Amino acid sequence: MKPRLIIISDIHGLDGWLDRYISQLNQHYEIEVYDSRHLAGISSQLDEDAAHRHFVNGGISKAVNHLMAKDRESTDVLAFSIGGTIAWKAALAGLRLRNLWAVSSTRLRIETKVPATHVNLYYGSDDPYAPELNWFHDKGVYYQFLQDKDHLVYKEIDFTADLSEKIISSIKQLPMSS
Repeated sequence: MKPRLIIISDIHGLDGWLDRYISQLNQHYEIEVYDSRHLAGISSQLDEDAAHRHFVNGGISKAVNHLMAKDRESTDVLAFSIGGTIAWKAALAGLRLRNLWAVSSTRLRIETKVPATHVNLYYGSDDPYAPELNWFHDKGVYYQFLQDKDHLVYKEIDFTADLSEKIISSIKQLPMSS
């Protein structure tokens, strides 16, 4: 039986670049993909600024609640930007995560608590909203800054392949679920 992997999109929702992750990971994982906008009850018609305001003003909490209602089994999560914040907060609220891989989840910089799971954070070195280095050290979580990359590093083909390979290699370290 394959382990489970939840993928949570960025603020733009389900987009074609997610297919690269899915195609590389689905032979190793049973994958469930969530649109962060849908989890938060945000219309796909809203522009990015309006969607951001909605997430910040209750949408993240709504998304966490929807995710918690949908998923009860232990799982791994791969999340992008706002999706990483949703996964982080869901883990703090009791979602059973083995591993969390979050890319460009800049809102984590305001988090004070760390979920009890393996956390792997990735940011472009040119992302102005990434947490400061002392935040990572204070939280004791794994992080990597990708040199000369910006917030949208997760859409780059080379990064997709590298991160997917790291995730696949982690499967060998997971206990098999019954």
